[in-house]
Amino acid sequence: MTSLEIPPAPACAPSPNSRSRPLPFAPPHGLIIGIAGGSASGKSLLAAHLAEVLGPAHCAVIAQDRYYRDHPNLSPADLRQLDYDHPNAIESALLLNHLQLWRLGREVEVPHYDYATHRRAPHVTRLKPIPILVIEGLFVLTDARLRRALDLKIFVHTASDLRLLRRIKRDTTERGQSLAEVLERYETRVRPGHERHVAPSRRHADLVWDQGNDESFPDRLLARLRQTP
Repeated sequence: MTSLEIPPAPACAPSPNSRSRPLPFAPPHGLIIGIAGGSASGKSLLAAHLAEVLGPAHCAVIAQDRYYRDHPNLSPADLRQLDYDHPNAIESALLLNHLQLWRLGREVEVPHYDYATHRRAPHVTRLKPIPILVIEGLFVLTDARLRRALDLKIFVHTASDLRLLRRIKRDTTERGQSLAEVLERYETRVRPGHERHVAPSRRHADLVWDQGNDESFPDRLLARLRQTP
């Protein structure tokens, strides 16, 4: 067993948003990295960057959103009223089962979620064992069982006004929501859920990336991943 350490950004004093300490690494059956943070904080961006640079033969990404619970008996109107900014919205037992199977070298069938219909899609993605698996999502660090399955826990911190602007752009262009719907959901569900569940989970992170003040974090993380056998 070796360790992974991410030094602070050059010429920057260490801070709670860029802390560094040795981390367990190189488990016997693949590495699982968890990336948490607020809505539109840059979780997916960091996960995609790791996967792109490391390559599909070495790294794959699972979005925790894919494991939103399916409610086939609810009407479209009722589905829109569900609170998707609460940890209970995730089918955590299925996700944990898939991570355990993946650890054992088994192929798993990752579900898909349709944001437009708020339903689980009928197709799946087959995930084969590879060296590194990244799971990113709002509640990756809120569940103690999931935290125990992770080898490296990262929290992405981004200013709330920037996250809101990103969410407006994403949800109106990619998820078919009106501006009024985005703002209403942010005020009544997203922001309260962030303060109650997501923000407190930061204390469980091994590393905290202050996205607005530390542009080199992804490259430093990649450098350590490449150096560690």
